[in-house]
Amino acid sequence: MIIAMEVEAYHLADGRVDTLRFSESGFVTRPDDTPANAWFEPVIKTAPSLSRLLFDAAGTYGATKVTIGNVQLVNEGGDLDYLLTDYAFDGRRFTVRIGDIDTPFSQWLVVMTGTLSDVAADGAAVDLIIQDRLADLTLNDWPTYAGNNVAPNGLEGTADDLKDQPKPRVYGAVLNVTPKAVNTSKLIYQVSDAACTVSAAYDNGVALTHGVDYASAADMQASAPAAGQFRCFGGYFRLGSTPSGTVTCVVPGCGSAPPAAISPVVHTETVEAKVQVPVPCIDSVPPRPVFLSDAELLAAPNGSAVDRLWRDHLQRKQWEGQLEALVVACVGLKK
Repeated sequence: MIIAMEVEAYHLADGRVDTLRFSESGFVTRPDDTPANAWFEPVIKTAPSLSRLLFDAAGTYGATKVTIGNVQLVNEGGDLDYLLTDYAFDGRRFTVRIGDIDTPFSQWLVVMTGTLSDVAADGAAVDLIIQDRLADLTLNDWPTYAGNNVAPNGLEGTADDLKDQPKPRVYGAVLNVTPKAVNTSKLIYQVSDAACTVSAAYDNGVALTHGVDYASAADMQASAPAAGQFRCFGGYFRLGSTPSGTVTCVVPGCGSAPPAAISPVVHTETVEAKVQVPVPCIDSVPPRPVFLSDAELLAAPNGSAVDRLWRDHLQRKQWEGQLEALVVACVGLKK
């Protein structure tokens, strides 16, 4: 089994995006393959490796963490120096496949995909720094509060409270959410920067009355609810009287579809500014071949049984090798 890697790279001189190809053993794809007549340089020294934490910071709950690994390429003669000087890799995609040289490359098994982070010189080698697919969910341009309210108006907080803090966002239904106070003068709170429906609001655990919702943000800032009430617009809601304790709310759903009814509180969940979800490190599993049964082997003449048993053995060995390579690539260990 051969490990091969395709890497997207941004050429600094003219802005084109090239596909660079590396492998453990050099080979050229067939003319009728995809890609056709492509040369894979025999420079992979260490197989791609990534670690995976079920929970970040060795906890027992929470989100997984974006992990970083590397692929080491042999560069004893300096032939790969162009990777350090001519290309940029940050945010570019890579794909790792395994297969036999006699099998068309387009049929090789994809064992890893991810995002490149950087490239670095390491003595007589070049390291490609790689990240797993959780990096796709990392948002570097997450919206933040401007902190430019001009009292008593505004929905961006002030320089003293919310400036540069990330805005909250809700996905799906959540309960017992603590919203951001975006305008303390008018008691306006934001639970999500995406349009959401707030079905209930509480002041120190005491339910408030849901008034008629606003038609616009301007309407919300211009008209206060009655005492003991709350009224909503988008991901905002406004209180009619100063709260005596912590303000919380219930969001049965986000988006334009009607929210589904939710049951009384049986679980609480805090909305984070950023959301990460587990991403499988194995994209596909090779199909299990049809192996010979004992009855089939015993029913054949002796010579035929030996031949069929040997073919069955080779088929099983190849399939088990593909499965083992998947597991090795997933856990970041090379046996």
